[in-house]
Amino acid sequence: MPQDISKPKTNKKLEHLVEAQARCFEIFVDYSSPSPITSWKTLLVHDCSNELERLRKIVARSNANEKVPSAFSEIWYEVATCRIDSLKEIEEMLSADLLALCQMKLDGAKLDLRNHHYLLNCLSSEALNTSLNFVQDSIHSYEAQTTDEMPPVSRSVYELLKAQSIRLQSVSDELQEARQALAERKTLEKAKGLLMQYQGLSEEQAYRQIRQSAMDQHIRLIDVANIIIERTQKLLRKNAD
Repeated sequence: MPQDISKPKTNKKLEHLVEAQARCFEIFVDYSSPSPITSWKTLLVHDCSNELERLRKIVARSNANEKVPSAFSEIWYEVATCRIDSLKEIEEMLSADLLALCQMKLDGAKLDLRNHHYLLNCLSSEALNTSLNFVQDSIHSYEAQTTDEMPPVSRSVYELLKAQSIRLQSVSDELQEARQALAERKTLEKAKGLLMQYQGLSEEQAYRQIRQSAMDQHIRLIDVANIIIERTQKLLRKNAD
């Protein structure tokens, strides 16, 4: 009967854990900022890392049935603790980097939102409608002629004006939708604020109450928000009287 030369299960498990840990460290090196990587490279050549690697090799060569000397366990605990403490410092550096990155992304999102509001204010409906009316009037003047009567240049200008009219109309529609969405958002926030102020609800609880009311009555969130604002204003006027 052939002799089983496979490695003990305990050693195989250790190998799998070491390999999985190595893959995690590879991902860390690929995506981390320079400072934590520098600390990581310093740790790799530290005495505790070298000693831990030596102990791992001893365990890999040992038999699963062999008893581990108490001195070996104490050394393992000591070098592993040293390595874990160093990894904890690197973890804190990564956490600080992540918080800084989140703050940068948040600041960028706020800046984009301010720019969006600025553009909405600049693109007033009056200015946009003036441009749209001018283009449409020009189209009508060309349409008064038959296509056959138009010179080639006029026909090209006519097609260009039609395309421009379609684009301006699309921008006008998008602008109107954006304004409506912003107005509804403000109304919803105001309704939530009233529920939070007069019913002592959290922001999440206030939103859930508005959403549940909309579902129960089969109406939109904005409709429920308007009802809340209207009823609150009536109640305040009544109490003032």
